[in-house]
Amino acid sequence: MARELLREIELPVEPRSLLPMRDFLKRAMDEAEIDPTDQRAVVAAIDETLTTSLVGGKREGRRGNIRVTIDINPTRLRLLLHDESEGAELKENPEEGIIQHATHARRELGLSLLRRVMDEVRYVYRRGFQNELEMIKFLPVAETPAAVG
Repeated sequence: MARELLREIELPVEPRSLLPMRDFLKRAMDEAEIDPTDQRAVVAAIDETLTTSLVGGKREGRRGNIRVTIDINPTRLRLLLHDESEGAELKENPEEGIIQHATHARRELGLSLLRRVMDEVRYVYRRGFQNELEMIKFLPVAETPAAVG
């Protein structure tokens, strides 16, 4: 059974932030005693998600940070990616923009992996206020033996 944990890290929007992000996630999940198989799957899915944002953000000249929050309790692992970088706002219709962005040929694998690994994926966008991706993975609950009587 996982232990409760809440951690947060802020990373600059640049490719070299990938290693500290991976290390941060691994340490947090180790501390919360998340199954190693689940750990690898979550890190791979988040890695795919953040690679697009960090590498693309640097290429697009965005400045600022992405805040990663990991919140674990015995029943679920919740990750929140909050993009605080300048120029991260989507053009036109946000939902349409996200779909176009996510289905671009180079991103299809990452999106597919993210949806396969995480049980819930939500994107919240409000121009100038909020640009967040929330992902939840439900954890197996240890079964208690039935009372004999």
